Order: sequence, then structure tokens, then C-alpha cells
Amino acid sequence: MKNILPKGIINRVEATCRNFLWDGSAEYRRSPLVAWDKICRPKDEGGLGLKDQETWNKAMVGRLVDLVFEKKDTIWVHWVTANYLRGQSWLEYKPSSNSSWVWRCIYKVKQEIVAGYNDGHWHIQNEGYTPSNCYKWLRGSKPEVAWRKVIWNSWSLPKHKFVGWLWAHEALNTNSKLIMYGVAAEDKCWLCGQAAETQTHLIFNCMFCRKLVQVLNQCTGLHPCD
Repeated sequence: MKNILPKGIINRVEATCRNFLWDGSAEYRRSPLVAWDKICRPKDEGGLGLKDQETWNKAMVGRLVDLVFEKKDTIWVHWVTANYLRGQSWLEYKPSSNSSWVWRCIYKVKQEIVAGYNDGHWHIQNEGYTPSNCYKWLRGSKPEVAWRKVIWNSWSLPKHKFVGWLWAHEALNTNSKLIMYGVAAEDKCWLCGQAAETQTHLIFNCMFCRKLVQVLNQCTGLHPCD
């Protein structure tokens, strides 16, 4: 049987993953710079490609729902049919108040994914049921971000990709942002000291950074448009 995880367990798993991402520790120490729902989006849609555990758990439990819809010849389906359905249609079935917690969870998932069925058969993407295509369907999709290929390329180091991803989400902890949190004493750029340290200033206007880019261009022979 597929795992049916309680909400509290899923929250603890996601909290551990979230804390490790931002602080390298399982314990909570830092506030996240980017919302978890954005992190769980595919990279094409601006996320890091992590799975939303609650949605993925539903998709996995949905496999049990599909077994009943397809009337698979398994001991579990025969047992469910005899003890719960008792001649009722799975599409219209509602559990009794004294049904087990596990069975009520399966029923709840059925109610969430039933729109993906037509005449008792899974019809999303014209494929049979898989947790992967159900997960994509439950999650939905967002527009593809314009900066995807700039960040997720084959030649950047993982750390550079991550910093670039933070920059794309305007999540870098610049002095202009830290001063609003009461962490920094002033918003001046630590590199040049000539303007407020914003993301735009660091990337495009800071004289120190521009000089660094020029040196790198000379060393690599690259000459991007200024």
C-alpha cells in the first residue's frame, strides 16, 4: 500500500528540507528568502524543481484510487469492494462515519482527483495513471520564466546558479533590504561606498563589480555587450 502521511509529518519533512536549504541544518535558524511554494516549482517556472510533499503524497495515494477505478485484480481491491463499496459505484461512493482514518484519506484524495477520470479511466495527458502525471495535474503550471536559460546553464557552478536564482527572485540580502530589517546600520554599497546597495546597483552600476567583469572578460576573451 502507498504511504498515507499525516499532515504533521509532511510539515516536519518540508521544514527539515527548508531549513537545510537556507542554513545547512535541520533546525530552524533563518527566515526563508523565497517562499516554499515557489521553490517547489519546476526550474522552467522559476523554482528549484523540488517536489511539494503534500501534493506528491496525494498523487501516490491516488494510485490506490486508480486501482479501484480500474477494478484491478488484486487482493486489496477485492477486499475494498467487498467490505466498503458493497455494490456501490466508486464514483458516487461516500464513506460512513465509522470508516477508518486511512480509508477516509483515500476517499478524500479520490474527491480531489476524480475530475481527471472519464468513464472510470484516467484521461490526463492521454496516459494511464501515474503518480508523476497526477502530480503535474494537481500542481498546475505557471508561465515559463524568461531568465531560465541564463541561470540554469551547463557552465555555471552550482553556487553561482543558486545566487543567480536568488537574484532573479530579488531575494539577495543587500544592505538596502537589511536596513529595513534593522540588521544593517546603513544602506551604502560595501564595495564602492558610492550608492545604496541594491541588486541593480551590484550587478550593473557598482564600479568595483564593473571592473571585475572587465578583468574577467580580458582573462576569458569574452566580450559581452555592455
